Amino acid sequence: MNIFQKYKNYIILFAIVILGFFIYSTFFSDSEIDNSLLEISGPQNVDILGEEIIRALNRIQSLTLDDKILRDPVLNSLKDLSEPIRPEPVGRQNPFEPFNASSETTIENVDVSTEPADSVEPEATQ
Repeated sequence: MNIFQKYKNYIILFAIVILGFFIYSTFFSDSEIDNSLLEISGPQNVDILGEEIIRALNRIQSLTLDDKILRDPVLNSLKDLSEPIRPEPVGRQNPFEPFNASSETTIENVDVSTEPADSVEPEATQ
């Protein structure tokens, strides 16, 4: 009860401000309510959506693709120069686990038996 007496004026002022805001926003605000939020979607809206889907499907079906580019000799002369991705060693089971002497910090080795790339040079250490 002592707290209410101490802050009595502040509580009353706060209540008056809230009440004033409510009265202003209810009676004096010129903004209209957005009625699109109050509409109930029914079968009419579903029919419109269904018609839009059918129109889009008809446009997709009416497309014709020219496959001349797929028969182009320049495209067919291209060679695939991609290289397979070499497997790399995998780290710890839990990367967030702290490094303790009691915890397992083993690294699982993956079979790295592929040939090394010629263009990769080891980094110089200083």
